[in-house]
Amino acid sequence: MGVLDPESQTLASAQLRRTLVVLLLASSLLGEAQSEILARCELAMQLQEGGLGGFKGYSLADWICLAYQESKFDTMLISTNSDGSTDYGLFQINSHVWCSDHLSHSQNRCKVSCIEILNNIVAHILCAKKIVSEHSGLKYWSSWTEHCEGRDLSHWVAGCDL
Repeated sequence: MGVLDPESQTLASAQLRRTLVVLLLASSLLGEAQSEILARCELAMQLQEGGLGGFKGYSLADWICLAYQESKFDTMLISTNSDGSTDYGLFQINSHVWCSDHLSHSQNRCKVSCIEILNNIVAHILCAKKIVSEHSGLKYWSSWTEHCEGRDLSHWVAGCDL
C-alpha cells in the first residue's frame, strides 16, 4: 500500500473522526439501555446484606441517601470528570483512585476493575467500605455532606422490610 497524499490523509482522518463519533454515540446509548435503577428498598436490602448498615457508625439510611445523591440508584451510571477520570456505579467510585478502567492511570486502591464495580454489588460495597475506612468517612463524598449529613434520613428506609 502506498503513502497517501495530504488531501487523501485529511479525508481519511475526517472519516475516522466521524466513525469514532458514531461509535461513541452508539456506546453511550447502549450504556443507557443497560442501566439498572434499583428500587429504594431493594437497594436497602442489598446494602444491609453487604454489611453497610452501621458500618463505621453510618446508618443504612446514610448509605441510601448517598446512593441517591450520587447516582439516583443507577447501578450502571458512568460519569466523566473534567480531570479525565471517570466515576462508576451507585456511589460514583473514581477511576483515578479506587478502580481501574484501563483508560487512565489509576492507583486502584480497591484492587478491582471499574467494570466489576458496575456488575457486582459486592465489589461495589467492598470498595465503598475501603473508601470510608481510609478517609473521613462518608464526608469523602461532598454530596453526602451537602444533602445527608445531620439530617433526618429515616424516610430513606421507611417501609422497607429489613
